[in-house]
Amino acid sequence: MSCLPGTPCWSNQTSNSNTSKCGIDSCYTIKTGTDLVFYNGANLPCLGVDTCDTATVVFQKIDNKLCPDVLLSTIISTLATNPSLKNQLKTILGI
Repeated sequence: MSCLPGTPCWSNQTSNSNTSKCGIDSCYTIKTGTDLVFYNGANLPCLGVDTCDTATVVFQKIDNKLCPDVLLSTIISTLATNPSLKNQLKTILGI
């Protein structure tokens, strides 16, 4: 990796090592905490993400939605309360 443009060691060259020419791991250069970054788009009701949620909260909400047990529970609950989807699933499965 090369150093960031504008830093004293910048020379527009890269290497394959995990550290930059400056000897600083690229993961530790110019970071912003996810509590300081806010989602600025429209609310995302399927994920439960709301405008002005911090990136930390957004990641947590997405992770919770993608957990297999939560995902399966949501699918079962949705099928139980939506006869149209339940019938579509039956058709797809041939039952």
